[in-house]
Amino acid sequence: MSEIRAKEATVQVTVAGQRRGGSFLTISDVSIKPDVEIMKKRFTGEKRQVGDLDVKGYDFSFKIQKRDHVWWQTWKEFEAAELAGLEFPVMSVAITATYRGGGGLVKTITLHGGLVFKIDDDNIGSDAGSYQEVSCSGTCSFASGV
Repeated sequence: MSEIRAKEATVQVTVAGQRRGGSFLTISDVSIKPDVEIMKKRFTGEKRQVGDLDVKGYDFSFKIQKRDHVWWQTWKEFEAAELAGLEFPVMSVAITATYRGGGGLVKTITLHGGLVFKIDDDNIGSDAGSYQEVSCSGTCSFASGV
């Protein structure tokens, strides 16, 4: 029996039809969470509540290693749209994940639809040998994929 080793992912970020590279090439700590609530209702005469799902979209977060200022330019596009009262740029994040050592299955999840992106933390660490990282997060309406 073989053991399944670390899950590896590649990410493609697209903003207004333009594929972003640079800093977005090295992404880690990817987290995708459905924004969903279980609504419970009980009508008169029923002994037990009935559950129903209210799916509101998805929340996501990731960290990128700073190689250039692409991450900052992307954030500034969202900030400028907000300040001008305009629609946000159309953005999508496609995450392709696979498992090493026998997992075999490749899965791609694309986050899109009203996607909002923000910078959570831009920290310059004190350790000279460490990678400089930026923490990002966002929310979107849909997660589609294989």
